[in-house]
Amino acid sequence: MRKNLLMVISGLILFFVLFESSFAYKNEPNGFRGIKWGTSIYSMTGFEYVKTEPSTGTEFYIKKNEDPTMGKAKLEAITYGFWQSKFCTIMISCRGLKNWTNLKDKVFNEFGQKEKSYQSTKNIEMYIWVGTVTDMLLRHDKISEQGIFMMVSKEIKQKQK
Repeated sequence: MRKNLLMVISGLILFFVLFESSFAYKNEPNGFRGIKWGTSIYSMTGFEYVKTEPSTGTEFYIKKNEDPTMGKAKLEAITYGFWQSKFCTIMISCRGLKNWTNLKDKVFNEFGQKEKSYQSTKNIEMYIWVGTVTDMLLRHDKISEQGIFMMVSKEIKQKQK
């Protein structure tokens, strides 16, 4: 499961690295759950190392005792990414139509509703928010019933290039 999730994370990071635009959105965050982009992993406790993504050098961690919900959505995983020890991305996944709908509702309520931004097949539903500080992606695979919400620091993404 973690291997598949990390493969999806890698693909989405690559997508964000390649995708640029100038559309702003409301309530643009500067991190996640009180952790600002750029915060050093060494200044925090309670994180457990998962894996390093070879293509970007991003290290992924899970946080022990993490609240496994976002709004009414029950989450499968919340994975924190650090590049050169600095917090740069968050990857949230859920499974099942009810959890996907609840996650999408929470994200739309918080950051504004988006029209479908990209659809590679009839089974993929995807939305993209491009900000000045944070880019975000919300994606659902109807076949696997996997939902993913990802946030990426623009500043660190630029440094990775």
